[in-house]
Amino acid sequence: MTAALRDPNPVIYMYYKGLQGMGWLGTEAGALTHVPEESYEAEIGKAAIAREGRAVTIVSIAQGVHHGLKAADKLAVQWISAEVVDLRSLVPLDRDTIRASIA
Repeated sequence: MTAALRDPNPVIYMYYKGLQGMGWLGTEAGALTHVPEESYEAEIGKAAIAREGRAVTIVSIAQGVHHGLKAADKLAVQWISAEVVDLRSLVPLDRDTIRASIA
């Protein structure tokens, strides 16, 4: 959100309400994380590696990342190491991180 507010271009910010950390919304348990006290900003157009892996890549955004992390846990039981890429934005799309992961 901070990056969207600071960007000089128009930005459409969309999110799934179940990731807001409000239990009555049926919150995704993995969405409840520590938030730093100091100001920080996630760069628009820069994906993040939510889980490192080597055998397969799962690419998603928003709640799909949480589903991808659960899938990676299930694959790990079968000794399959899955990397989970959190796109964080669709436009611009971080093709470089996706390519690096699938390489």
